[in-house]
Amino acid sequence: MSKVSLPFFLTACLMAELPGSEPHGESAAEGKKPVPAKETAATPGKAPESNPQLRPKPDSAFSNALDWNDGAAEILVYQVKRIGKAGEFLGQGRLVTERMLLHADGLADRRASGKDDVEILNALLLNYGDDNGASYSFQTTVKLARHDALRLLKQDQSLAAWPGTSYRSLDCRVTPPRLKSLSSGGEGEKDSVLTRWPVYTEAMLFTYLRAIPLRAGYREEVWFQDWAGEGSFVARPQFAAISVHSKTTSVRELDTWYVTLDRDDGHRSEFWISATGLHPVVLAILSDHSEWTLQGISRKKYWAW
Repeated sequence: MSKVSLPFFLTACLMAELPGSEPHGESAAEGKKPVPAKETAATPGKAPESNPQLRPKPDSAFSNALDWNDGAAEILVYQVKRIGKAGEFLGQGRLVTERMLLHADGLADRRASGKDDVEILNALLLNYGDDNGASYSFQTTVKLARHDALRLLKQDQSLAAWPGTSYRSLDCRVTPPRLKSLSSGGEGEKDSVLTRWPVYTEAMLFTYLRAIPLRAGYREEVWFQDWAGEGSFVARPQFAAISVHSKTTSVRELDTWYVTLDRDDGHRSEFWISATGLHPVVLAILSDHSEWTLQGISRKKYWAW
């Protein structure tokens, strides 16, 4: 893979520790290139009948960092390369993350409402732009329990593009999780019960992977929710493996960790995560071949972003 050019101010920011954050342990040898794509792919047909055998063990340093307590949101700005009908095109992406409280009714707020509130990290992932004259906007809100293994509580996703819009809500606060979907295209509302849980999503990984132990050889077995294409309402969790490979400097000579998610159907998503600060995703190549390249980092108060 070719090296990605990042703005100088972003390079400096990534190389410096953010206040209140704690670095992960780093014991792996330095590497110059990502591990070959087939090294740790999940083996088709080997998915266990029950939950994955390895329990997730995220690092509490990320979710407990004091940065989340100052009332400001972290804004990561991305350039997003996608493949449309006319070829490659560029769009914009943002990941806005802040500490919030999830109320019993499923709504999140910055103010407490009662003893049943759950402290969360609320991550809003945006992707918008113009595909050969047609505007599009994808918005996904991921709510992760901050002090409970950083597990997914709820994900709401709105997809607006030609020829219509669709919406889906994945509620993991109940067991088993439920997926509700609807579309402006005339399809009826669908309410599905997931057969596997806990479940992980690609949008969730932009936050979750910042908390895993960054050491070569670390591996988690998970159930991954595959959407089977944009606008699809299919609820189809499948076996997948998250693997940490090695530290590399293939992204503008920055120290990053190369992490992959390999699905049982052979598809792979790749992430390069900063070895410093709050470990933002510097580069992501998702299973749909879109590329997310980090362009800027800032922290702002509510409504300032």
